[in-house]
Amino acid sequence: MLPLLTIVADLVGVLGGLFISTTELRVSSDFYWNSLLYGMMLQDLFSGFGKSVFFAYFIGIIACHNGLRVTGGADGVGRSTTNTVVAASITILVADFFLTKLFLLSP
Repeated sequence: MLPLLTIVADLVGVLGGLFISTTELRVSSDFYWNSLLYGMMLQDLFSGFGKSVFFAYFIGIIACHNGLRVTGGADGVGRSTTNTVVAASITILVADFFLTKLFLLSP
């Protein structure tokens, strides 16, 4: 689901940029699209999509691991949820560093 969310967010970001640049900055839509196509590489899209697949895997594994080990009722669920968010955030931060290095190595 996270890769699909990434594609939707990229699309909304590009269309939002088009809307703001044409209405607020008075930039023509042709200039916006030409600048976008000139400045953005296909590798940027692939690396963002590729990272989202890994991030979704890490979030799922950490959440399932912590969720299946919950004890203590509602209090335990709250602590487990907090631990899951912290662990997933740190894992994504570290994984983002290494995945960026990996994706920048490929030509």
